[in-house]
Amino acid sequence: MLDTARYLDRIGFAGDVRPALATLEALPRAQRSTVPFENLDVVRGVGVRTDTDWSVPKIVEAGRGGWCFENNGAFSALLDALGFQVGRLGAAVLLAGPNQIIDHLCLEVMLDRPYLVDVGFGDSVIRPLELNNREPQDGGSGTFQFFDSSQGLTLTSIEDG
Repeated sequence: MLDTARYLDRIGFAGDVRPALATLEALPRAQRSTVPFENLDVVRGVGVRTDTDWSVPKIVEAGRGGWCFENNGAFSALLDALGFQVGRLGAAVLLAGPNQIIDHLCLEVMLDRPYLVDVGFGDSVIRPLELNNREPQDGGSGTFQFFDSSQGLTLTSIEDG
């Protein structure tokens, strides 16, 4: 069972943990401020796993960071333990052009509507985004917009209009 107090201490969070939008905005910011993206195990050729039995101890007890599957995986376990309704979403990163390989994990959190939360992708959203909203949204680090494509829902960063 996840030790939520220890996890919250690891990310330096002492606020309200009730499932609400304000909490869902504050928790990812705390996680992203204290848990770095790191793929040292991948680079070193050490086997990695994607389950929370691996990622939670690595992040909480060892004080390390992780790659998207570890950061978002552990964070989903925290949200779930706090009473949030969380789903894991496989995604394809399109930075180098079209890609159909699921090489990223992000989270869908249901409150009054579904929100995208991502604590495992470097230069990305730091605020929850409404998944069903196709208008530009403030992601806390820039403006983002979802659009429907033949491959599924696509998130884009809007730069210079």
